[in-house]
Amino acid sequence: MSVHASRADLIDLDSIPTTHASTQATAFLSQLDRKKRAAATIVPTSDTAVRAALRAISEPITLYGEGPGDRRDRLRELLAEREEVEAEDEDTAMGEAEADADVEEEFYTAGSDGLLDARREIARFSLPRAKARVEAQKLEAKIPLRTHVTFRKSVRAKLAPFELQGSQIAGERPVGIGETPLATLEGHHQRVCRVEFHPSGRYLASASEDTTWRLWDIETRDELLLQEGHSRGVFAVAFNTDGSLLASGGTDSMGRIWDLRTGRTVMILDGHIKPVYALDWGVDGHRVLSGSGDGWVKCWDIRKVACVGGVGAHKSVVSDLRWYKGDGMARSGETGEEPKKGGTFFASAGFDKRINVFSADDWGMVCSLSGHTGNVNSVDVSKDARWIVSGGYDRTVKIWGRNDGEGL
Repeated sequence: MSVHASRADLIDLDSIPTTHASTQATAFLSQLDRKKRAAATIVPTSDTAVRAALRAISEPITLYGEGPGDRRDRLRELLAEREEVEAEDEDTAMGEAEADADVEEEFYTAGSDGLLDARREIARFSLPRAKARVEAQKLEAKIPLRTHVTFRKSVRAKLAPFELQGSQIAGERPVGIGETPLATLEGHHQRVCRVEFHPSGRYLASASEDTTWRLWDIETRDELLLQEGHSRGVFAVAFNTDGSLLASGGTDSMGRIWDLRTGRTVMILDGHIKPVYALDWGVDGHRVLSGSGDGWVKCWDIRKVACVGGVGAHKSVVSDLRWYKGDGMARSGETGEEPKKGGTFFASAGFDKRINVFSADDWGMVCSLSGHTGNVNSVDVSKDARWIVSGGYDRTVKIWGRNDGEGL
């Protein structure tokens, strides 16, 4: 290719090295760092002591033409270089130690025959119900969006007028969950915070401050499973509607989803900054709500393995949650063509002395119920959504509803 005479002396940009300047700059900065470290290094002022220090590190005591000042500067630079090398070796050793510490060894604990039978029974119980739930969801997906929107608006309109309908002192101490002893299940080493029945009615899960949750056979009263996984106490447990999954939440600010049929962790609920005190599943079987001491309620979807929504529900601790389930996935209306009522809203109880009701589609507050004079410890919703019941630290049980007594 011919080159014009006026351009023959020009330099091709591709031939210019791009690393030369950066290499020089790096070397210059390294030299400055060494000089700074050397200036900060303390050395003896006596020439005799300087000579002794050089002898101790196996360096020449004196060089040709070197005076006391030059000798002292040489000792300072040598000591600074030795400190730099030692620091690099220490960083390497610490990095290797951290890498070894991060390696977690997988281990297995042999389960009992009773646990194996329970896993099989839970699978037989949950699989047909999961299939029926999926079929119902497919049918509901065919309902026009406009019908869903209209139906949700009607639900909000019916819930908005809720107010206090009755109050009763239930005991001499704060009211949470009523109890009538029928049997004693022993195994936890510290306080039991929450218990939950399996949908089949045969099994019971318990959460404890000993950092474990346990699964019990109610008929035989045997402990089937001792499950670890939380670094601090476990405060809440909840089964999904199929009975195949269990959610646990603890004072380590973490939640976990467990597959009861395999014993594996399905999902970790990492998002709260304070302990998780409340959990409840939706009727769809794949979404779970968590309430925390940070005042937030978050919604987690195990299909997406992510948090899909949340709301600052209370000014203080969220102590309990109840996602309205109604008739499950059954659709409403005389012809069954309307969307399902279950899962349309949820109620939360908090230490701000309130029960708040939220829509489960846009997370908007429908109504806020005030009447307790102390922390509200528990909340529940009747199957027909006519009543919301709460128990609190003021030793009362309160019933909330519409003045006309109607539900959904």
